Amino acid sequence: MKRTEYAVGVMVSPRPVSTVQITLSGLHQNGLTPRLFLEPGSTPIPEVFGLPRPATAGGQPYFPGCVSSPSGRMGNFQNYVQMMADLLYYEPNAEAYLLCEDDARLCHSIMPFLDHVLWPHHRCGAVSLYAPRMFTYGSPFPMCKHILRENTVGGLATVFRPEVAKQMIAHPITKNWKGDKRQQKGVAPWERKGSDAWIGNVVNAMGWGVYAFTPSLVDHYVPEGVADNSSVQNGPARGARTSLDYVGDKADLWGIFGPYLDMLHS
Repeated sequence: MKRTEYAVGVMVSPRPVSTVQITLSGLHQNGLTPRLFLEPGSTPIPEVFGLPRPATAGGQPYFPGCVSSPSGRMGNFQNYVQMMADLLYYEPNAEAYLLCEDDARLCHSIMPFLDHVLWPHHRCGAVSLYAPRMFTYGSPFPMCKHILRENTVGGLATVFRPEVAKQMIAHPITKNWKGDKRQQKGVAPWERKGSDAWIGNVVNAMGWGVYAFTPSLVDHYVPEGVADNSSVQNGPARGARTSLDYVGDKADLWGIFGPYLDMLHS
């Protein structure tokens, strides 16, 4: 089967302990070479993966037209949207767009598996490779589940259809997004969060669906012995901020999902 052509981006944030090497290693094992989008203060990336030159803010606006904070940081949401826009611009012919955060630990056999099962429904606009530990994402058997809630959780690694990504960038929800329901109105653009909730809100508003593989193909990686490795001091990764039964780095995805293959496409 022909391999899907992916454009891949990794959003890199300053953390107490850098984790991006775990993400890059997982992408490398899957035969993917990402573009990096680094915020000021992020750990420099060793040139060991043959990566395109990283984009860095350097205290200036990231790209023309973007919002830059007083510290030069764009923040989670603005960075995520800009990453999507730039991938669409620099790699317009990609068949799918994979956007990752820098603490995503990927199973090493995802890509050959996805070549067969990527879009489980003709109106599936986005597929999360990560499933958080929440009832909404659970299933009695392995599947790619339609997530009906608008505030989707966990944007660690999500694949988008090209036409959906293009619509998302220009959508009114994107222009007016001020964060998820826990945030106050009027929050400064560089402090806006909730890119994961934004994905669900805007994709559903456009009449597409968000799906997620469960058990999770991606782990929310936290270095051993580190209580809070969030770039914005969100606290320890617990509950919904942990993966739902991560399959493991070297999992046999066909062995896990194969018996239920007919249920992956609805």
